[in-house]
Amino acid sequence: MFRALTDEKELTHWFPAQAKLEEPRVDGFVQFKFFEDGKENHRVEGKVLEIVPNKKISYSWANKFDPNFPKTTVTWTLEEVDETKQELRWCTLALT
Repeated sequence: MFRALTDEKELTHWFPAQAKLEEPRVDGFVQFKFFEDGKENHRVEGKVLEIVPNKKISYSWANKFDPNFPKTTVTWTLEEVDETKQELRWCTLALT
């Protein structure tokens, strides 16, 4: 499941935006483009802040279309529930 968070093709498949994720490493570039009626109407960009393979990825998130949008940290955490299940948690923190 971690690959679905760190591989741009997998991420774009399920996340409601076109994802660009360089090598999943600290300081790697991330970008998400959102579209409405075929036109880009929202874009966030940032850098990977932390990565723990198969457990956690965290990145900064700044809206390039709205300078008043607070800079944010987004963290995805995976926790094993049992041998066949993992729980995915998404946390955001506005930094302004």
